[in-house]
Amino acid sequence: WSWRLRTGLTVNRETMNAQSTAWLDALPVAALLCGRNGQARAINAPGRSLFLYDAKAPMGTQHWRVLLHPFGDAVQEACTKAAAGSEAQDDVLVPHGDGRFASFRVVSFDDAVLITATDVTELHALRDRASRSDSTFEALIESVPSATYIVALDGRVLRHNFAAQRDLDTTVSPDRPQAITLRMLWESDA
Repeated sequence: WSWRLRTGLTVNRETMNAQSTAWLDALPVAALLCGRNGQARAINAPGRSLFLYDAKAPMGTQHWRVLLHPFGDAVQEACTKAAAGSEAQDDVLVPHGDGRFASFRVVSFDDAVLITATDVTELHALRDRASRSDSTFEALIESVPSATYIVALDGRVLRHNFAAQRDLDTTVSPDRPQAITLRMLWESDA
């Protein structure tokens, strides 16, 4: 079995796999190159530690369904879609079995599918903390008995509590724009 390159050179499978592995090793993220049939062709060092890679088995006998098994069906479906020729699948965020999160990108080209994974555990934790902080802030605003507004520097009301809703109900009308400003609220009280 061989591939004919544009230059007319014939390269055997082992040489091409070695070149692919060297190319993937230059990537800073876990990467796996598979044929459209799902059989692995090359994997880089970070990929060997992240994916279910069997160092004893020949590369061509390993399939993405096994290599990507810990990440669930979402990544495998993205690989299947890419193998069928669909556009790149970005940001398939999945949890790993050990509590880590990975963001996958699956790209199809010629007769291969490239799968890259970035460990986004810290980013996921930051988003989670920001979401909890936002919820706490929202609860704090709602607990204030008087009308409370969070206002942008240009005067737009970004947030308000339930007590402030009656002011907004009297201010918003069909002939007024929906972007309420603090000035509009002051003018409606006058």
